[in-house]
Amino acid sequence: MKSEAMEHQSQSIGFSAWIFIVYGFYYISGYSDQFHNYIIMALFLLWALFACLEDMNSFSKAIVTPSFLFLLLFVLYYFFTGVLKGGLIYTLEYVAVYLFLYGVTVQWRYYQLRNRVREIRLIVIALLVAFGVFAISAILFYLRNPSAARTLAADFYAFNNIAIGGGYPIAFGSAILIVYVFEMWIRREEAFCRKGIFVLMGLSLLIFLLLKTESTTTVIATLLGIVAACMYKIYYGNIGKTSNNRDLRKLITIALLLLVLVLVFMNLQNIGYKLMDMTATNVDNIMARRINRIGQKLYFSETGQTYDNYVDERIGTIKLSWQTFCENPLFGVGHRCGNVFSELERLGVGTHSEIFDTFAQFGLVGGGFWLIFMIVSLKNCTRHSKSKGYLWSLSIMLIFNPFKAFHGYVVLFFLIPAMEYLFEHAGEERNNYGIE
Repeated sequence: MKSEAMEHQSQSIGFSAWIFIVYGFYYISGYSDQFHNYIIMALFLLWALFACLEDMNSFSKAIVTPSFLFLLLFVLYYFFTGVLKGGLIYTLEYVAVYLFLYGVTVQWRYYQLRNRVREIRLIVIALLVAFGVFAISAILFYLRNPSAARTLAADFYAFNNIAIGGGYPIAFGSAILIVYVFEMWIRREEAFCRKGIFVLMGLSLLIFLLLKTESTTTVIATLLGIVAACMYKIYYGNIGKTSNNRDLRKLITIALLLLVLVLVFMNLQNIGYKLMDMTATNVDNIMARRINRIGQKLYFSETGQTYDNYVDERIGTIKLSWQTFCENPLFGVGHRCGNVFSELERLGVGTHSEIFDTFAQFGLVGGGFWLIFMIVSLKNCTRHSKSKGYLWSLSIMLIFNPFKAFHGYVVLFFLIPAMEYLFEHAGEERNNYGIE
């Protein structure tokens, strides 16, 4: 009788899960209402209240972690370096935004500690549905309004009230999700193989979304992540199978990487010419124009001529942040303007690189808190993950993109570890029933 009660409890779905689904669905929607952040704040606080009342033990354990400690130190640093010049209301709004972005680590830890399979499965399905729904919404919107994502990056309210995943943010999350799902698919994770047609449809939808979003660095990061996933596949083989030829796999992987690098560096000019030729008639498209500029840089790099274009401008923003950090290594420059975003560029923050901008704005102290939080959180969330290619995509996007997007962090810190949890539980069930 007792075991039946315990089993029922392990399968029940708490009310906090439904609130989290509403919260995640609304956040992923990127609904551009003027009260967007206030609605998110209300949902976040409502979730925290019900989660605490529902399971105080799991909630307290989810908060008392090194990850949350460094997140707390980071937001406190932001508050005390911003409140005097930025004002109390503005500073608290951004403190709340950081808690929303990164607090998903606490939310995943909470449900992991509760250890309720049905609850986690429901949330995962809901979040995946949210990505699919708003990917379709975004694609339809971009078909009517090309390059709208770039407009939204400069002005979130440019198109009044729309729900298309926020522009670039849904592309960031989709890129990580694409690489993760692709790697698990090619490594023959059973859950993906049994639903192959649906996996292919989902990947196709999200890839088309990336192309319509026209974020060049995000597409490049996705492609390199897929390449990394293929390299890991060669090295590790299939999941769950012991590889007796690991040394041979390692040798083949290294040889392939060296061969690709040699071929690329020996043919930079030809590659550049091909990229220019492929995009020469479609320069009205932003992504095609960017690829064309990359091709120009590669082509002229072999001629000894100096040729400056968009590539130099983008790299220049990163150099600017690095230089600002070197000149203000301890505390950065954010405290000089109260961390007001519109003032940061004037003080030497390039605003195009999450990593370099963070250290330019907050210095070693605040930037250190943020970096340790990211490392600890990623380590906790990827500890049991069999997929590694998406970490390469993440690294590229953190270097070349302003990666402040809930969509990316909910994939990193919730969806991926939750799916790994479900795969592991499914494997245990198969073992219990003697299914191979």
